Amino acid sequence: MDVELDGAGFVTAVRAALPFELARQSGGRALERRCAALASAGWTVTQVADAVGGRRWDGAGVGAVIAWLAELQFERPSTSISMHRQMSAPPGQRANLVEEYRLALTSAAQPDSPGRREALQLAAAVAARARERRLSRAPSDPPR
Repeated sequence: MDVELDGAGFVTAVRAALPFELARQSGGRALERRCAALASAGWTVTQVADAVGGRRWDGAGVGAVIAWLAELQFERPSTSISMHRQMSAPPGQRANLVEEYRLALTSAAQPDSPGRREALQLAAAVAARARERRLSRAPSDPPR
């Protein structure tokens, strides 16, 4: 996947999802860098467009958009179908959106999925911390 190409597509999607005046002001290297970071973090153009379009930007400036995109990079992309996409789709395409959602859930449940891998790492870290606490307690400490 070419991050620069994805970054350019992301910039277009972000600007299209913003209110007109804010979109007109948005651009430049900062937006391109944030969009490239989102692309490399696993976000799709559709997910970013849905996230940007689903947020209220009343009174916000370009700096707020850039800061929000920087934070978005560390969030997990939503695998759910946006209500806007589902309701705006013609009835024949709604079945495709439901199938797309089902496939996303199925792929997340695969043994080699990033979500499952992250959950296992978290569970191992919590178990290790609990073991450390048990072992570090002095024998005279009452059990908790």
